[in-house]
Amino acid sequence: MINHIKNKHEDEFRQLKIGSLPKEQTVASSSNQDISSLCQTRKKDLKQMNLLEYKETLKQWDINDIRAKKYHYLIGEMLAVDNESISMVERPGFTRLMKKTLPQYKIPSRLYFTDKIIPDIYNKMVAKIKKMLAETNAISVTTDMWTCMHNSASFLSFTAHWLTCQFELKHAVLNIKHFEGQHTGQNISSALLEIPNFWEIDLSKIHVVVQGGEKLLVQLLPVDSTRRDRQHCIINMVPQN
Repeated sequence: MINHIKNKHEDEFRQLKIGSLPKEQTVASSSNQDISSLCQTRKKDLKQMNLLEYKETLKQWDINDIRAKKYHYLIGEMLAVDNESISMVERPGFTRLMKKTLPQYKIPSRLYFTDKIIPDIYNKMVAKIKKMLAETNAISVTTDMWTCMHNSASFLSFTAHWLTCQFELKHAVLNIKHFEGQHTGQNISSALLEIPNFWEIDLSKIHVVVQGGEKLLVQLLPVDSTRRDRQHCIINMVPQN
């Protein structure tokens, strides 16, 4: 009888076979089918999601999109760190590179970097340095003056050096400014005092000043000998042939 049903009535035989299985095996078979069905559904959903994501990658970001802003500032920092001309953002080689590597990103105009990105980076850096200078108790200063041999323009530099609370040595070039007028002690002192004033440095924190070869730099600050000291750069004191 069993052979007859198996050979002549296959559907009924399968049902009979399933019905004769232990309950645990029947449940396991049903569970496996459910899991298989769920996996197939998830694979289908995943394929659909990937298609939507792919379409999204073809869409160009708005200039104010948070993803685009990330690259605005990375490019702006690159221009500053590498001392590159802002015109670089319009050079064919750079624009082609960005288009190939990040097609969703549209490089803003040079004017956008000049008016918005670079000034914003500068202001954030100024705020960061001011905070570090305010947190330290002592600052050393190196300063110098020199004249360009090509156009006789004079420049004045001011660099701060300090230790953090973790004893990390930090330094920052706070200014390199074009110096106009006669190189009198009063003029140099006035120009130099503008720099710590801008950076909100308490003059009592400046404990030593290392100056270059310009003798008039001794007029830098009204140094209290009990609190600060002036030192000449030893290299500038060595006679030059």
